[in-house]
Amino acid sequence: MKRRHVTSPAGKTSTDPAWHGGRPQQGVSEKSMLAKQVLLLFSVVLTSAIVMIKGSIFDLYINFIHPEASIHSKNVTLKQKSTRARELAIILSGPVSAFETVEKDLIAWSKDYKLRPYTYAIPDISPINYTKSQGSLQLIDAIRTKVSSVPRGFDGYNLTKHMASDSLINEFQKEFNSLWMQNKNILIGSDQLTYFTSEKVRRKTLHRLTELFPWNDVRFSLPGTNNDAKVILLYRSSRVQHLQALWSSSKIQEDFIEWLSSNDIIIHMDIFSTAEVLAREGLEIDVVDVDYVVDNGQNLTKYILCEVIGMSCQSDGPLKDLMDENVEPTKYLESKSNFNVQFEKLEVAMNEFDCDFDFLRAKNVRFFPESLALKFSSCKLPSNNERYDISTRVKNIAQQMKQKKNDAGSNV
Repeated sequence: MKRRHVTSPAGKTSTDPAWHGGRPQQGVSEKSMLAKQVLLLFSVVLTSAIVMIKGSIFDLYINFIHPEASIHSKNVTLKQKSTRARELAIILSGPVSAFETVEKDLIAWSKDYKLRPYTYAIPDISPINYTKSQGSLQLIDAIRTKVSSVPRGFDGYNLTKHMASDSLINEFQKEFNSLWMQNKNILIGSDQLTYFTSEKVRRKTLHRLTELFPWNDVRFSLPGTNNDAKVILLYRSSRVQHLQALWSSSKIQEDFIEWLSSNDIIIHMDIFSTAEVLAREGLEIDVVDVDYVVDNGQNLTKYILCEVIGMSCQSDGPLKDLMDENVEPTKYLESKSNFNVQFEKLEVAMNEFDCDFDFLRAKNVRFFPESLALKFSSCKLPSNNERYDISTRVKNIAQQMKQKKNDAGSNV
């Protein structure tokens, strides 16, 4: 007699050892389930062991190689509310000559350990890829290349330039992280952070820069927030003298009035637009009046370190060798009496342009000297048309000067 085949719900027959009479064989099923449970338990234990081993190795690395960067549960609190134990400062400048002097001092003094616990961040990489004397300039250029150039796959895309930019940005980020792990305060700076062809490029460049801050590196869990960063803004309170200084440094073979009427000088005069974007990113702002510092015969770099940053400038401090060093007040072009009215109009126009920035009246902004705050608390705000037509206003004033010059046959 043939055995009758009974079909199971899963399509198996009675001849299948796992099926008998339409029901599973209990002994075989229990052994299979037990084996699966043992295997699952083993995999869980093995995974936990691997995680614990990796964690132990990381703790050893942190505790013995970078003990100051030990990560504990309290760092969650540090992420939310900064202890301000360390800070990162960005020095911005409108007048190129002022910043060049400051950066040169900072690079030299940092090398001689006079800035401790601050250091001017310069990665130690091949001079083929980076010129140390240029400070942060090449970093800003690299970021600008990444955010504003032609996308990959389009005509004009420069793969070599992009790869070089990626490499330099990565080196700076590693330097920032290393210094932060060593409990050092970081200084960087550039006068190129104020020159942008569009507001979109400005915002993207500055946001990318803040992403390089140690606490924003997603690969690590370093303490800090954007509130631990500040902007030190080198500002020329005399706007006409700033204009004249820009003209002198341009080395163009045309007189001041011709230069003023034929160039869009706002792109060089506007340093507050960058500060406002960074203020929205959460950074504090310090505004330093360069004219006040220099006209009082003080060393600008030392003033920034001692008065603004708050380094020790006592006789036994790291800057003790610079205590008696002074500089001569900057010599400016004399304003011809024939154009006093026009110079006054230029000063008013530029002051109104500067006044129309919200961050200047925020609580987390400091002014050096404090009297500089009065300029922005009581100044006249321009109308919307005047605010966005400042270049035309300046050129119209320049045309008035040109006409007066031609009528009188005088020169500036």
